[in-house]
Amino acid sequence: MSKEKKRAPVKTTSHKRRITLYLSSKSMVDKWKKEAKKSDMSISKFIQNIVNNYFEAGDVLKSQKTLEEQLRETNRKIQQLQQSNIELAKKVKMLDSLTDKYEDDIRKLKNQAFATKYISNGIRTHEKKLVELLREKKNIKEHEILELLHVDPKDVETVRALNNQLERYLDEGIIKMYRGGYQWIE
Repeated sequence: MSKEKKRAPVKTTSHKRRITLYLSSKSMVDKWKKEAKKSDMSISKFIQNIVNNYFEAGDVLKSQKTLEEQLRETNRKIQQLQQSNIELAKKVKMLDSLTDKYEDDIRKLKNQAFATKYISNGIRTHEKKLVELLREKKNIKEHEILELLHVDPKDVETVRALNNQLERYLDEGIIKMYRGGYQWIE
């Protein structure tokens, strides 16, 4: 057997992998070394890491322009949404106002039938919610009726109409007085 010579692995000399970098000041060198130490890296690894991140992220200037365009587009959309929101708020306010007016008109029409205690040869529309409330509750106080029907006690017309309905139900024997309130008779 002949002796074969072992070849030494080919080493890349360090000067082929070296880049010399001159920074603008000693304080910048100190700052970079301090940041590298914080990151628990050698200065060489620290700079390699930053440069590799740059290449992975792509062209920084191009990215910045893209971000600026996206920001302008987002701001434009925000302005459109704000304007739309203002217009919708105006519509909601107007519709709330109309709804309040229509509810007030309906309440007045309902109350007309019971504005006086009795009418001769006429048909009255009874407040359905009042009848349901009286049937549902065993005993109900007058102030509870106003609260549960969402009637403002200062609304004299509605309170008078409800009282007239209650008096009519009492007269007809549909309800009876019970401890300061009313009770439905089954």
